[in-house]
Amino acid sequence: MKTRIDWFGVGKDHWEGNQERLEKICKSVEWIEPPCTMAMMPGECIKTLIEEFKIPKVSHVAASHELAPYGLVGIRGHYKNADVDFFAVDEGTHTSSLCAFVTEIDEEETFCDCPVRGFTVFHTKNCINY
Repeated sequence: MKTRIDWFGVGKDHWEGNQERLEKICKSVEWIEPPCTMAMMPGECIKTLIEEFKIPKVSHVAASHELAPYGLVGIRGHYKNADVDFFAVDEGTHTSSLCAFVTEIDEEETFCDCPVRGFTVFHTKNCINY
């Protein structure tokens, strides 16, 4: 299975010109299985993202301070034809979606059941409707 990274337009201020560093940070986060205990702010951020983006079958979450003074949160969701690791930047007053690591389960299918709408996605292969 091949994984690609989709960069969200809303988080462009954070990733533009910084993609290589952010990719390394996202790949190195420590994933934990819910239910779990973590600090309130990243926990509430993760909970809100899961609810607002309707991320299905969440199996793991992550919180990191590698982007200090900002926080980085991750959510691993499982769709019927793809596993997706969503990452967002917690800026204290608001959260910006950063990127998604998409691993398609069946390369013949198109990733089309993601309920998140209205994002511009920057990637090099196969357009996804977010």
